[in-house]
Parts: sequence; structure tokens; C-alpha cells
Amino acid sequence: MQIVSKFNDDNIDIVDYLKSCGVADPQTYLDFNTIEDDSHYHFERAKEIFESHVNKSDPIVILGDPDADGACSAGELCDFIKKKYYIDAIVLIHDKNAKAHGLDDDQILMQLTEYSPSLLIVPDAGTSDSKQCKMLCAMGWDIIVLDHHKPDEKKENNIYAELINNQLIDDVENKYGSGTLVTWHFMHYLDQHLANEYISYVAISLLSDSMNLCSCENGTFIHYGLKEDKIHPNLKPFIDKFNKNYLPLSYSFGGIIPKINATIRVGTFEQKQMLFDSMCGRQKDIAECIKAMTYCTNLQNRERDRIIKDSITIDDPTQNIILGKISEKTPLTGLIAGKLMSKYEKPIILVHDRDNGNSEGSSRSPIDIRKTFSDSGMFNYAQGHEKAFGISYSLEKEEDVKKYLYSIKLSEPHIDVLYNYVNNLPSTYLIDRFEAYNDLWGASSNVLCQPTFGFSHFHLKREDIMCIGRAGTTIKFKIGEWEFIQFFVSHEWQDKHFLDDMDVSCVGSLGWNEYNGVKTPQVIIDKLIIEPYEEEDLFA
Repeated sequence: MQIVSKFNDDNIDIVDYLKSCGVADPQTYLDFNTIEDDSHYHFERAKEIFESHVNKSDPIVILGDPDADGACSAGELCDFIKKKYYIDAIVLIHDKNAKAHGLDDDQILMQLTEYSPSLLIVPDAGTSDSKQCKMLCAMGWDIIVLDHHKPDEKKENNIYAELINNQLIDDVENKYGSGTLVTWHFMHYLDQHLANEYISYVAISLLSDSMNLCSCENGTFIHYGLKEDKIHPNLKPFIDKFNKNYLPLSYSFGGIIPKINATIRVGTFEQKQMLFDSMCGRQKDIAECIKAMTYCTNLQNRERDRIIKDSITIDDPTQNIILGKISEKTPLTGLIAGKLMSKYEKPIILVHDRDNGNSEGSSRSPIDIRKTFSDSGMFNYAQGHEKAFGISYSLEKEEDVKKYLYSIKLSEPHIDVLYNYVNNLPSTYLIDRFEAYNDLWGASSNVLCQPTFGFSHFHLKREDIMCIGRAGTTIKFKIGEWEFIQFFVSHEWQDKHFLDDMDVSCVGSLGWNEYNGVKTPQVIIDKLIIEPYEEEDLFA
């Protein structure tokens, strides 16, 4: 694995870094005052439909999509409607078909037939649900879709709903917004002051859906929405419980996000209903919901590890793109695919053979690849985000699919860093130069994450590396005045890679470790690369 510097030296500031990430106007970005005008979304017709039902006191039904973005968009909208219009919206959630999205779920359609037709709002989904919307419209439903997903190219345009999608409206500048952000703009169009109370919902969704944070608007929501005094009261108990020991707060949202997703994936209907009620401000026993979310996370992780051990077959791990089969049906396919992608550091397709003659599942990739698959003609669909999406192919074409995948040439694996130090170390001033922007950095899967640096070819012996912590899975070593630390390094990995004499390289972020009033410069390692040490032969 090669470590590649983006810059020729380490005289780098925040503007240089933002430019390297693709931020077109770093100074505007750092002003943190970019909110796109609601008029770009052309909400006029949606507002007319919405208010016509509000004025008649009609029931309003909101469909909650099964992920953190779906929970945030449904939660903010439901609470907003209650506060502004004193209407308790009906929130429907997916149950038996945990992998369904939008209206592509017979159980949801059956539930809707039990209500008198009124207004249905579908946040974070629905763009490609033309067939279902046509059926509901014929029954008398009005439908508003507030989505951010690219449409399925193989399905007809959805003309049966009032479709608001940032991907499809030319006037919308921010194509990297989440479903919760699109929904927030609709709320903002209805009541600017009240909508501003929900910016923390948007911030969570941008991180959970791995949105590109290079957008000036996304940066503004991250900057303000993650501040403790901006956390919505509905979310605060969960942040206090799951994230209280983490700083900066943008990283700490990693605590609530996987717990939301775990509850949706493996929770009972009652546990999922409890979660959505909490996001909507309706759950009275918050402690019980927190207990359920913790239980679901532990259950999910145990189930994930069991499936990886017992039910996964990898076709050829030497290929540039990994094709894996999972022998049982599970709602954890995407989660497991992400775990395997991290292991192999390559794009992975993980599928399960269905009775309908197709193999269906999820793909996760460290690079944008969805459109490549979609345009190839080899797949029934490749739908979702560029690095995380659902995928399907016909079992009759499986050998052709393999040939296609294994013919794709990818660039040599490498890690981009701002600067790579070879046998030398940085000045500590770099820590302070970037630390002022700690609230900006999102999850590591986002394009804009905490700046990382490389450290290459340091000679260490086995006794130089300490294994600390109760489980012995935190490793630490020191080079000069700098302390290097990595968390969650399994004993299996340690036994496989640690040598008596090692050539050590790593990639990590910079920070201060303060203990008993003493500040030590620290590198928090993301990636550790160990090779056998070979002493240089000066006369070779």
C-alpha cells in the first residue's frame, strides 16, 4: 500500500486542505453562512397540496425510510407539523421487509389501503416509485416526495407524486444534500424560524448517509448543527448517553448513528416504533428506548460476526473487485459488505441467491463505482449512492458478471495524505493549525474528513510497541516526542503482523494528548503498514 502526498511540503493551511478536497471556494465555505434559497426547490405546488389538507384537518401520513436519514427526515417533519399545525401525523415504518425503501413494500401499500385517502409524504425515498404512486393516486391519495436519491434509470419517471428531488431540479445547487436536508428546506419554506430548530437532524443525516461535505451548505449545517446548544431536545438524551465521552462532536455522532441503524435492521417492530416515536418527540420512556437501541446494536454485531464466520464465500479474493456470496437472507448485507470492504480494501459485491432467479444484495466501495456497474448492462439494477448501493444480477449471467468484474482495471491501491513524512516528523504547530476546525470534520467515509498525514519507513522492534487497555487491543509506540496510538487492533492482527524487526509506516490524524497537565503530540493511527526491516546496504 503506497502513501501518496498531495503537497510537496507541509506548509499547509486550512484553505490548502479544503482546495485539495474539492471545495471550490474555501473562504465562502469557512464563513459558514451558506443556506441555499428555498425557492430553488420550487415548492409552490407542494405547499399548495400540503396546506389544502392542513386547512381541512385531513390526516397526514409520513412514511419513514429504514435508515438514519429516513428516521431523521420523518422525525423532524412529524415534530414540525405537530408544533406548527397541531396535527399528529401518522408515521408508517417498514417491518417485515426491513430492506425495502419507499413504497416498494407490499406491507406498506396494504396499510395505506386501510386509511381514508388523504396526504402521504415520503421523505428520503419515493423517486422511482411511479407504479405504486399511480395506484395510490387512483385511490384518491395526494403524494409529496422529498428525496435526494438518483432515479432508477430503468423505471419510468414518477409523474404521480409532487416530486421534489435535489438531483432532478436544475436550480438546486447542492446535489450532495441528504433526504433530511431536502425535507428541511420544505419545512423552512413553510416556517423559517421553526425549521431552524431542526438543524441537528440535518447534521446527523449528512454524516449517516456519508454525504459529500465539500458543499458549502453541508459545511454550514455541520458547523452549526453539531454544536451542543443546537442539539434538538428530541435528540439530546441520545447524544448525552451515546456520545458523552467523544470530542469533537462530529465524531461523536458515530455513537447515535450506528445505534439507529442497528435498531432498524434487527429490532422488533415495537423497538423500531419506539425509535421513530423518539425521533418524532412522542416517546415518553426515553430510557427504555436507549436500552432497546443498545440491545439491538449488540445483537446486530453478534449476528454480523456469526454470518461472516459461517455464511460467507468469497469467489476470488485476489481480484480487483471482490464477489462474495452470503448463504442466508439477512438485513445485514450492507453492513457486512462494508466490513469486508475494509478487510480487503477493494470494492465488494455481496449477494444472496433468490428464488426469483436473481442474485441480490449490496455493494460497498472505497471509490465511486455505482454508475460504472449501472452503465455496464450486466446488472438488473445498481441503485443508491456511488459507494454504497443495492445491486442485482441474473443467476443465468453469473459467469458473464464474473468475467466483467474481473476484467475491470483499478488503479494501484494507495492512501492519499496531505504530506508523507519519510524518516522525519512534523512540527507540532500543524496540530494547532487544524485543531480550530475540529467541529468541521465528519465521518471517515465522507470526502471531507479530518486531515491525515503519512509517516513512512520507521525502524521499530517488537519491544517498542506497547499493547495497552483491558483487552490489550490498543497499541502505542513513540518516535521522538510524538506518541502514536491505534485502537481496536485485534490479537489476531498483532500476531500476524508484528515482527522482531519492523519497517513501520502509518497514516493518521494529529492531535494533543493531555494527561496530568502534560501535553504530548499524538498521531491517532487510521492505517498501520508493517513490513520486514531490511538494513540498507551502502555498498550495494
